[in-house]
Amino acid sequence: MGLVNALRGTDLTPDEEQAIASLEGTLPEGWTFKELRNRLVGRRPVKHRTYGAVVEGPDRTVVAMALGGVEAVRAIASAVPGPAATSLQWAPPPIAPASREFREPWAAQTRSPEEEAARAAAIELLPEGAVLSPADEERFGPLTVVGVTVHMPDQTGIAAFGLDAASAFSALAARLGGELPVTDVWFPET
Repeated sequence: MGLVNALRGTDLTPDEEQAIASLEGTLPEGWTFKELRNRLVGRRPVKHRTYGAVVEGPDRTVVAMALGGVEAVRAIASAVPGPAATSLQWAPPPIAPASREFREPWAAQTRSPEEEAARAAAIELLPEGAVLSPADEERFGPLTVVGVTVHMPDQTGIAAFGLDAASAFSALAARLGGELPVTDVWFPET
């Protein structure tokens, strides 16, 4: 069972189990904790570990994305009492690449003219030598999110997320242009 949970991204640490138990003890009537999942978004050497916590209530589903499982569960706890400020895009904090070696740029794998245009706009803003990954889809509860990562020449990694590939590349362009602030938690529109 451990291997299956690890592959699904549902293996929980003791701290995550405690945070979930604490959340479940405070959820209002009619609310149910559904899952905490972690997924790797992007391509080597820059992969972004993304955690998503999901709760369902009588009138809405709330999804919180964060860099850690405990943080995602705590974010859910703060959002259940009232509507969370949702958005279509997310710029998480920078990430450390798994390797200092740059890979060759990935071939474009776009699926629509909108995605191609958004990707091209993001590429225009990238510094010379940056390596952009293709869009990577991951599922969290009822929601599919798409992330893109970039291995920057200064050895940092950055990521951007949206609800589809065009939105993810557009989020990257907005992040690079200073229009999308970096935040620790994201409540995507569901």
